[in-house]
Amino acid sequence: MKRDKIGFRLSAKLDWREMNSIEYLNFKDYQHMETLVNEGLRIAMNRVMADESLNIILSYLGEILQADRVYIFEKNKRGNDDNTYEWVREGVTEEIHNLQDLPAEVCAKWYQDFTEGKITAIKDLEETKESDPLQYENLKAQNISSIITVPLYDHGVPIGFYGVDNPPVQMMEYTANLLQIMGHFVLALLRQRNLQRRLHHLSYHDDLTKVGNRRLFADVMEQLPEEEVVGFVYCDVTGLKRVNDEQGHLAGDKLLQDAVRVLRTVFSEDELFRLGGDEFVAVDKASDEVTFSRKVELLRRESRQQQVNLSIGQAWQHRPENQLDTLLAKAEQNMYIDKAEYYKRTGINRRR
Repeated sequence: MKRDKIGFRLSAKLDWREMNSIEYLNFKDYQHMETLVNEGLRIAMNRVMADESLNIILSYLGEILQADRVYIFEKNKRGNDDNTYEWVREGVTEEIHNLQDLPAEVCAKWYQDFTEGKITAIKDLEETKESDPLQYENLKAQNISSIITVPLYDHGVPIGFYGVDNPPVQMMEYTANLLQIMGHFVLALLRQRNLQRRLHHLSYHDDLTKVGNRRLFADVMEQLPEEEVVGFVYCDVTGLKRVNDEQGHLAGDKLLQDAVRVLRTVFSEDELFRLGGDEFVAVDKASDEVTFSRKVELLRRESRQQQVNLSIGQAWQHRPENQLDTLLAKAEQNMYIDKAEYYKRTGINRRR
C-alpha cells in the first residue's frame, strides 16, 4: 500500500519542478527505489523535448538518492567543461552559472580515470586535498563533502560526466551503480537533444551562409518590443546573376558567402538574415542614429575593400513612429536607389 501511495503521488505530479521531497522513503527498500526510477524514466521518455526529459531524470535521481545536487557537465569546443544541466535540493545554492568553461586541468584527473573506464567516488573530500588540489578547491567552494561522477562516452571517448553531490555515504555503492545504469539513458537523451537542436537550427538558418533565414527574421520582427529603437540595413549582392551565368553557381555561392563575411565585420551573427536569393537584412537594435549611420558607412568601406559589390539601403527610427514593415520597405527602396546609382556610376549594363 505504501508503495502504491508513493508511486501515485509521483505519477500525479508530472512537472519535475513541483515534485515534493520523499521524506518517508526507506533507503533499505532498493526494489521500491528502482520502481521510482522506472517511474521517472517513464515520465521523462514521454516528453517530446530532450531538455525537459533530462531535467526530469535529474530531479528523480536527486530526490531518490537524497543528494544536494545532480548535474551534467559537457566538454565544450575549447576542451573545457560546461555545467549544462542542474537540479538542486531546496535550500541548496545553484552552481550552474558559476561552472561554465571550467578549465580542463580542474577535472583532468577525473578524465584520466574515465579513459580507463573508472568512475569517481569520493566519500570524504578532505582525502583528496593533497592528491587533487585543483579539484579539491573547486569542490570545497561548493560545500561538497562527498561526490560520485560517472563518465559519458561517445565512441569510447569521454565527452563529459554527470553526478551527484553529497549523497548519503552509506548509499555510495548503490548510488554509483544506479548512476552507471542511468548513464545510458542520459547519453541517449543528449544525442536526441543534439539532433533536435540541429533540426531547429536548420529550420531557422540559411544552409549556405549560416545566417538567419526568412522564418527567423519574421519571428524576430514579431518579438521586437514596441519601444525598441531599430535600424534596418537592406543589402543586395550586385552582380550575382552575372557571376552565376558566366562562372557557374559555385562561384555565385562563394560570392554570397563573401558578402556575409563582409556583413559580419560590422554586424553580429544574430543580427543578420538572408531573405532569399541575393538579398540580406541586418537588424540593428542597440545603436542610436549616429552610431547606426557610422556602421552603415563602415559596411560600405568594407564592401569596397573586400571587392564585394553590395547595394545598401538604410532606415532608422524609434519604432512607434511607423510600422516595422514600413521601415523595412524604406530601407529596401533606398537599396534600389543605391543599386541604380552603382550601375549609372560604373556604366555597366544591368541587364547583362
